[in-house]
Amino acid sequence: MATVMLLVASAVMLGFAGWATWDGHRHMLRAEAAARQAREHANAAQEHARQACEAADRSVAAADRARATRQS
Repeated sequence: MATVMLLVASAVMLGFAGWATWDGHRHMLRAEAAARQAREHANAAQEHARQACEAADRSVAAADRARATRQS
């Protein structure tokens, strides 16, 4: 009887350990996906900032040309 109880307890512990390992792996995969998405959003924001900077540079150049045209 003690052997059966020991086998049942071992099976329960192994089952719990397996579930905990799987659950930890699942959380790790979710964290990796969230990190990947955050990197993609950061890259998109960086690209938008670069485009805005280029547009601002073009606006400054156009204003300078308009100012030079009016003064001449």
